[in-house]
Amino acid sequence: MYPAGSLSLQSVAERELVLLQSPSGAYRAPIAAYPTQDLSSLARRLPQVRPQTKSAPLIPPVRLDLFTVANGRFAVGDGLDGLVLSDDGRTIAETAMFTRRTDRIDLPCPDTVLDDVFLGFDGGWTNWYHWLCFALGRSAIAARLLGLQTRIVLPDHACRAASWQQSLEAFGLAARVRLLQPGLYRAHSIRLLWTTPSEPTNLTYLGAFHELFAQVRRGLRTNPDLPRRLQISRSRAANPRLQPAETALVEGVAQRHGFVPLHLEEFNFSAQAEAMFNAECVIGVHGAGMANILFGRRTLRVMELNLRLDGETLPRPWFYLLAHARGQRYMMLDRDAGDLSEERLSMAISVLYGD
Repeated sequence: MYPAGSLSLQSVAERELVLLQSPSGAYRAPIAAYPTQDLSSLARRLPQVRPQTKSAPLIPPVRLDLFTVANGRFAVGDGLDGLVLSDDGRTIAETAMFTRRTDRIDLPCPDTVLDDVFLGFDGGWTNWYHWLCFALGRSAIAARLLGLQTRIVLPDHACRAASWQQSLEAFGLAARVRLLQPGLYRAHSIRLLWTTPSEPTNLTYLGAFHELFAQVRRGLRTNPDLPRRLQISRSRAANPRLQPAETALVEGVAQRHGFVPLHLEEFNFSAQAEAMFNAECVIGVHGAGMANILFGRRTLRVMELNLRLDGETLPRPWFYLLAHARGQRYMMLDRDAGDLSEERLSMAISVLYGD
């Protein structure tokens, strides 16, 4: 099947307002890791409303809408997960944001036409940040909005590991989900939740989003035997992000300050969430595992080791935004600005934790 051009959601789908959240004040500046630290690169990446005065930029208003695409198709698998096509075969642009580019879709087309479905996942769903914030976040909000006649669909391979299945149960989705094998499926109604402005991370500003994680946290246990200082290590990950010498430096300084390395890929969902829930301070390189700070208490102190990715000229602010929304104390060291030195790491840890 060949996509024939693209459309926006607003031009092809019915739109129903779910909520409109007004600006919620100014961003709180991250804590300076050392006296001369320049944090303007992070600030320039933030979605914001700039007031006429010189006061701090405001967090923008966010509108959340429920869109319904009639008699469309959606893709599962082949790097096209979450892609939606209109009834005349045109790509809905917003749903292609994280999919691979293609002029042809070579997926099986099942004969069965689905009735009423909700799609919360996107082409990046195998990334833990995308899974928690978008696949689970959107789906759990939809489960509260839509009746049982609407099936929440996810890729079948999403739940083969215990960790993914546990996350569905924690968010109350296990009984609402229909798992689908790779294919290009037709449905009478395809429901989507989308924000305006259309940056997907705007979902993480919403109180409705954070209430989902608050509900999960209420089911977590206080465990005094778990370490209070965590260093999320990527040394065993396929993409460690740092050079081996940088990783050794970070882990060495962190351990001297009482931090315990945590290899998240070795832990299931429940263990990851409880580790963060019981932590007082966490250090981590920018990566999907840092999304687990959503399970941390408001008193959690977060230090992110940030860096430029995919040719971008500014560091990504996604985990600052999560920490900001949670009210957590946040600090960033910028690897590409030369911040990964033993002196700056030690100083930053002392400032963050108050040693």
